[in-house]
Amino acid sequence: MAQQLIGLLLGAEEDWPRAFEDLVGRLGPIWHNGDIYDIRAERLTIEPFHLRSKPRTDLVIDRLAHWYYHPREWLKKIALMDDVYLLNSPFTSQSMEKHSAYCALVQMGMHVPETVLVPYKNPLDNVRWAYASKKYNNSFDLAAVASGVGYPMFMKPFDGGAWRGVSMIRDEGELRRSYDESGEMLMHLQASVDNFEVFARALTIGPETMVMNFRPELPMHERYAVSYDFLTPQMGAETATIAQTVNAFFRWEFNSCEMLVKEGVAYQRNLPKPRIFVRCAGRSSVPCEFPKISGTSSGVCRSNRLRPELSRNPQSSSKLAGRCTSRHRLLLGRVPRLPG
Repeated sequence: MAQQLIGLLLGAEEDWPRAFEDLVGRLGPIWHNGDIYDIRAERLTIEPFHLRSKPRTDLVIDRLAHWYYHPREWLKKIALMDDVYLLNSPFTSQSMEKHSAYCALVQMGMHVPETVLVPYKNPLDNVRWAYASKKYNNSFDLAAVASGVGYPMFMKPFDGGAWRGVSMIRDEGELRRSYDESGEMLMHLQASVDNFEVFARALTIGPETMVMNFRPELPMHERYAVSYDFLTPQMGAETATIAQTVNAFFRWEFNSCEMLVKEGVAYQRNLPKPRIFVRCAGRSSVPCEFPKISGTSSGVCRSNRLRPELSRNPQSSSKLAGRCTSRHRLLLGRVPRLPG
C-alpha cells in the first residue's frame, strides 16, 4: 500500500482544516488502476530547511505563503526540486528572487554553495502572526544551523537587493549580531567560496551573453575590467551556458549572473537579476550592450516573444541545450513554463 501525504500549510484558520482532516481520516484505502493508496493529511510546521532536503509530502495545500515568506520559499523549493504539487503555487506571483534560482540550479546539478534559509528574527507586521507563530513555528538552534553551513559564510536577504543587508559571518558572535540586525528581512546563510581565482559576471540580453571580469574590491567605475582570456575556453563556455540556462529555465530575456571560479569549478553566487543592469556595468560595456538591448527589444515587439527555450525534442534542441554539460543534468522535457 502506497502512502500519500497531503501537507496543510496554515495560518490562523481552524474551521476548514479540522473538517478536511476529519474527512481524509475517514477515506480509508483507495484503489486506483490496480494500486492501493493510503491518503493522510498533516499540518506542516515552520523551521530552517536545507535546499537539498527531501519533503515527505506529495501535495501541499497552502493558506499561508501569500503573507508569510519563509514557508513560501519552502514551497518554491519543493516545487522546483522535488516535484511536489502545490495548491496554490507561489510562482503565480513571484519567481525573480535569488532563492528560486538557487533551487533551480541545485536541481540542474550546478554548483551552489551550501545554503540554508532561516526564519525571520522579528515578528511580521501582520495580525495573524502571533497565532500562527505560537502554533506552528518550531524553535531552532541558530549556531547549530550555521555550524552545518560552515564558517566563513554570508548572511544575505533571500530576494537580493544590491547588497542590502549582506554580512560576512566569521564566528558565532558575528552570526548572532547580524541575525539580530536582520529584523523582518528573510535571510539565507550561505557558505563562502574562499580564495577564488576569478569573479565572473555574465550579462545576457536575449540570446547573447557577455562574460566579464568583475573586480568587486575596486570603485564601481573600475570593477569591470576590459580584459580577454581571463577564463579558459572551457570555463568561458560553461559560464555563458550557466547564464543562458537560468534564463531559459525562468524565461528571462535580460539577466546578470555572478559566478566564482575556483579550481575548474564555477560556483553560482548571485544569479537572478532580471532587470536593467547596464548602468552598473561600467562605461566600457555600454557601446556593445545597447545594440543588443535595442535589437532584442525590437524583436520582442515584432514577434511578441523572443525567449530562450529548451526544445522538448532532444534531437532539435537549441545550441544552448547542446552546450550544457552532462553534470548540469538538464531534463529537456521537464523545463517548467513559469509565469512571465
